[in-house]
Amino acid sequence: MVESDGDRVAAFLARYCVHVKGRWAQNTEPLVVEDWQRAFLREAFEVGADGHRVYTEILLGIPRKNGKSALSAGLGHYLLTS
Repeated sequence: MVESDGDRVAAFLARYCVHVKGRWAQNTEPLVVEDWQRAFLREAFEVGADGHRVYTEILLGIPRKNGKSALSAGLGHYLLTS
């Protein structure tokens, strides 16, 4: 089984990140990580046998209004604080 820090990143996003724009921002709803985002995070934060991340760059290409900005902002926050 491949080791990944993706689940830890998803838990961080759900705990510390909230929506600040759009229809979810009214009640500062927490960021809900969807299944496709969780799968993306698992692969993006895959750890090799040497203990380092497998990928140094990742690219996410999906249509607009699907949560790319919120996800990337949360990832920036995670990478800055971890």
